Amino acid sequence: MTRLHTRLSDDSLIPILLFIVLAALACITPAQNDTFWHLRSGQQMWQTRAFLLTEPFSHTAYGTALHNHWWLSQLVFFAVYSLGGPFLLTLVAGACAVGATAGSWRLMKGPWELRIGLLAWLVVVTAPGDATLARTEARRLAAGHPRRDRLLPRFRLLRALATCFTRC
Repeated sequence: MTRLHTRLSDDSLIPILLFIVLAALACITPAQNDTFWHLRSGQQMWQTRAFLLTEPFSHTAYGTALHNHWWLSQLVFFAVYSLGGPFLLTLVAGACAVGATAGSWRLMKGPWELRIGLLAWLVVVTAPGDATLARTEARRLAAGHPRRDRLLPRFRLLRALATCFTRC
């Protein structure tokens, strides 16, 4: 207990809180447009036991050469999605993002204030949210979709609106 107590100080409270916020944002980030293409590519490679060398899914670029440098992450995404669905995939991707940020934090040198400012800037900039996300969340709330947790949609709407206002 004393070893942990000596490593934590008052100065470490702000970074810890920012990492908690970053982890929460990473876990509620909606899927990106390419996520399902990567999942389908991983499934295709898993089923055929071969790399994708041509574009098999696109109507406009069907059969063209595909330089698939995402093949490993596509296979991992498909395996994680197969085990736990979108929930586990979101958690794993969020953990990777937070882990990469934590690694960068440990490598950063310089004044403490600058490091905290950069971490706070990263939290604000990487938080997904724009007018489209705000409209989507507002529609979801207005439609009264049955959900077990009532707080998450409201939090996502507030976050989307705050991000929209900070970027405008």
